[in-house]
Amino acid sequence: MGDPTARAAPSRRFPPGPQSAARARRFVRAALAEAVPGAAPDLLDTAELLTGELVTNAVLHARTEVVVSAALADGGRARVVVVDGRPDRALVPQGHPPYAGAGQGLVLVARLASRHGVESGSDTKAVWFELGPGEPSGPRAWEPPAPPAGARETVVLVDVPGALYAASQQHRHVVLRELGLAAAAGNGLVPAAELVTAHDAGNMISACVAAALRDGTAEGEIRSLALAVPPDAAGAVRTLARVLDAAEAAAREERLLALPALPRGRAFHRWLFGEITGQLSGAHPTAWTVVPREPGDGPAELAPWDPGHVRTSRVPTVAADEQNRIIAVNGPAADLLGWRADDLAGQRLTAIMPEHLRERHRTAFASLLLSGTPRILGRSVPLPALHRDGRLVPVRLFLQTQETADGRTVFVAQLSPRASALGPAPPHTGRRPAGREPDAAREPASVRDPASAGGPAPAREPDAARGAGAGPAAPAADRAGEQRGATVLPALEGLSLLARTGAEIGNAPDLDDGLRRVGRLLTERLAEWCAVDLFAEDAGVERACVVRRGSGEPCAQEFQGRLPPPTEAARGPLARALSGAGPLLLTGPPQADPTSPLDADYRDLFERMGAASAVVAPLRARREVIGALTVARGRRERPFTEADLRLVDDVCRALALGVDNARLYQETR
Repeated sequence: MGDPTARAAPSRRFPPGPQSAARARRFVRAALAEAVPGAAPDLLDTAELLTGELVTNAVLHARTEVVVSAALADGGRARVVVVDGRPDRALVPQGHPPYAGAGQGLVLVARLASRHGVESGSDTKAVWFELGPGEPSGPRAWEPPAPPAGARETVVLVDVPGALYAASQQHRHVVLRELGLAAAAGNGLVPAAELVTAHDAGNMISACVAAALRDGTAEGEIRSLALAVPPDAAGAVRTLARVLDAAEAAAREERLLALPALPRGRAFHRWLFGEITGQLSGAHPTAWTVVPREPGDGPAELAPWDPGHVRTSRVPTVAADEQNRIIAVNGPAADLLGWRADDLAGQRLTAIMPEHLRERHRTAFASLLLSGTPRILGRSVPLPALHRDGRLVPVRLFLQTQETADGRTVFVAQLSPRASALGPAPPHTGRRPAGREPDAAREPASVRDPASAGGPAPAREPDAARGAGAGPAAPAADRAGEQRGATVLPALEGLSLLARTGAEIGNAPDLDDGLRRVGRLLTERLAEWCAVDLFAEDAGVERACVVRRGSGEPCAQEFQGRLPPPTEAARGPLARALSGAGPLLLTGPPQADPTSPLDADYRDLFERMGAASAVVAPLRARREVIGALTVARGRRERPFTEADLRLVDDVCRALALGVDNARLYQETR
C-alpha cells in the first residue's frame, strides 16, 4: 500500500488526546481553504465535521499519534486522510440509530462523503474521504478489512435477541467512550491500563459479532451466532466486565453523564461475557433464553417491541417510551380507563394516574433511569388507575421493558382489573379487541363447526356440542353444569395462566417434562383434556403429550407417538392448524375425510377422550409452525366460544416459545 500522505499535501501530527479533534478540524479547514480557492462554506463545514469524527475514533480506539493531511484530489475534490498507528484495529461500522449517543462517526462519513475508504499497511492504517462535485463514485458503505490472521476459537452464542444486543452494545460504547474522555482529562475512574484493555475487548466483541452477522445465514430476531474469537481473549473480557461494573457504579452515583444500564442490559452483558470466557475454558454453550433471571431482568416476549402486539392483546396494555410518554394503547385499556386509544397516545403516563401518586411515579421513574435499580419491574403490584371521569379504577399493574429493533427501551404495562378477579366477567358482547379478528371468526360457519366440514352448515349445533339437556328448556342445574369454565377467565387469571405456562415449560429439566407440566396446568384451569402435536425433524408429526384432568399423568400408551403424515387430502382442523390456520373453534367431533389417516386419527382421539367442544391452534416460533395445541371440554362443561380464542392463542404463543427454547437447548447440549 502506498503512503496516502505521500502526495504533496499539507499534513500535521496530533497527539492521542481529545484536544486533537478540535485542532485537526481547524487545520483541515485552513488547508482546504488554501488548496481549493473559492471553496463553498458548506464543503469546508462538512470536511471539518468528518475530520473531527475520524480523529475522535483514532484517539479513542487506536490511541496512537494521528497524522492528518488535506489537499485537492483528482476531479477537483477535496481529500482528507487520517492516519493512525494501529493497522490491527479494523473499522467496525455500528449502524446505530440517529439518536444513539455513540457509533455515528463512520455513518456520517459514509452518508456525506463523495468517496471514502480505508487502507491498512504493516505499520499504519489510513482512513480517507473526498468531498466535491459529481456523483459519488465510490462505495456507499464501509468495507472493513479482514481481521488479522491468527488462531481463533469458536464461541457459540445461542438465542441472541437482536434488539437487546443492539441496546447493550450502544450502552457499552457510550460508557467506554465517556470513561476514555474522563481519563484523558485526568479524571480516570478506572486504572488506565484496564481501560485500554476494556476498549480493545469491547471492539473485539463488536467486530466478531459484526462478522458473524455478515457471514451467517440465520434469520429472525432470535438467532445463534458463531464468533471467531482469539483464544487468549478471556482475560481481556474479564477486564471489560470489571470496567463496566465500575462504570455502572459511577453512573448510579451520577458521576457520569451516561445513565446506568437497565436490569436486563446488565444481565445480558453478564451472560455474554460469561459465555465467551466460559467456552474459551472448555464449557458448553448455555442459551440466553434458559438462563434464570430475576424479575425485571428479562421480558416474557423476546422479540423486539412491536406496537401491533399491544393492539391485538386481550389484556389491557399501555406502553410508554423513555420520556414517560404513552406511545401505544389497546382497546381494552382505553375502555377500562374511559378514553379513546388515539386520545391517550402522546400524553404523559401521569394522565392515567391519580394525583396523589404522580409525584411518586416521577420519582420512581427517574430513579430507574438514574440508578438502573427497578422497584416494580417484573412484579405484579396493586394500584389505582385514574378513569377519565375522575373515579379510581383498582387494577393490578405488571410492568416490563422491551427493546425496539434499533435499541431503544419501551416500558410495557399490563393493567388487570382487580374487580374482575373477584367475580365473573361481564357477559360477552361480541365486541372484539382492536386488531385482527380470530381466524375462526372470519371462517364460514361450516369451519367453525367442523362437525359439518365438507358440507353445508347445520341450522343449529349438534346435540354433542350442546350436551344432554343443554337446550333452552333444560333445568337450571343442568344448564349450569360444573363451575369450572363457567365464564371466560378473568383478565388477571388469564395473565396468570400465560405466565405459569411459560414458567412451567421454561423451568422443566427437559421438553417432555415441561409438556406434562403445562398439560396439568391447562387441565386444572382451562380444559378437561389437552393434546400437543409437534413436527419432528423429518417433517413428520408426533403426539408429544395428552393429559386428562385428574389423571395426573399423560395418556402415553393410548394416544402418544407418531401420527399419520399430513397429506393434501387432509382437511380436518388438526391438519389446518398444522398448516398455520387458527385458532379454530370446534363445536363437536371433527369430521374425518375417509382418504386422510390424519383426520381419522384426530376424530378417534375426540371420540375416545370425549369432547363436546374444543379449540385447536397452531404453535408458532420464529415465524414457523412447529405444532398444534388442542384443548377440549366435555358435555357437562361450558362449551368453548369465540371469546376463548384469544386466550388460547396467547397460551400457544407462550407454549411455542418454551418448546422452541427447549429444543434449541437440547440441540446445544
